[in-house]
Amino acid sequence: MTTEADRADHDFLIKYAGLTEADLSDEALREGDAELARNRAAAHQQAVAASWDVDRVAVFLNLEPASVRRAASEGALYSFASEVGEAIWFPTWQFTTSGLLPGLQEIVRALPRSYHPVTVRDLMTEPDADEMLGGLSPVQWLTDGHTLADVMVIIDGRSQE
Repeated sequence: MTTEADRADHDFLIKYAGLTEADLSDEALREGDAELARNRAAAHQQAVAASWDVDRVAVFLNLEPASVRRAASEGALYSFASEVGEAIWFPTWQFTTSGLLPGLQEIVRALPRSYHPVTVRDLMTEPDADEMLGGLSPVQWLTDGHTLADVMVIIDGRSQE
């Protein structure tokens, strides 16, 4: 059953978005949904591949696994849940040769929960496009001993977008 609002959306997309009737067919929409699902799964796999599980983090930080899970739940570590099961993953960008990235707890608290782990990884590991950090990524900036405040400006700015 097509509602008047659905028809208005349909007409708008054809008139202003350059879509065709074929683009809005049930088959095309199903194909689009399937592609979106594949892309989400690939992004999740990409995030998992660049992460450690609870046991690996526990060994690295010389903690019990329960302490690692507690640190994640308290926001002292950045983590994300597996799409299947109850595994928790910890992206490696937050770990340095000497332990945790300086300012990590403040960063974790400032990151919008809606961000996908790949978005967070890119934000933290890619060079700052605005050159606030002299062409360094936030991870490099903090690892080199620079101030957290500059990184927080970038995170706050991104979360306002």
